[in-house]
Amino acid sequence: MSTHWDFAWKSINQEFSSLAQRLLRVKPNLWWSCGHQSNDAFPFWAYASFGGSGVPGEEEVVMSLSFKADGTRLIFTSDVARADGQLVADGPSASEGPEANRERWVGEQVAVALAFFRSQEEAIRSEL
Repeated sequence: MSTHWDFAWKSINQEFSSLAQRLLRVKPNLWWSCGHQSNDAFPFWAYASFGGSGVPGEEEVVMSLSFKADGTRLIFTSDVARADGQLVADGPSASEGPEANRERWVGEQVAVALAFFRSQEEAIRSEL
């Protein structure tokens, strides 16, 4: 994984952890997990799963963001969804322009997604 993806994950992981800590204050039985992956089609995607039952693996809400490869450019999407896939909130999305500085563009999309996830904290809490 290249440096801009490492930097992106550091920011994302920090935000996911902060959100989980805030949720734990009001939902002491909260279970949560986060991670990131990559493959040829998606050079980076990350998620955080939350469950109110306290049972690991019983997720109720998932926050995710992804960068999909489309030829030489990337397509960015983000959302908050229930475990069954039903959308809670459709997040920011964007397509990388042909003249974009990839490292800067990725950083900008991550920042926008993290602001979106922070704005969804109440919705996430109500789903748990």
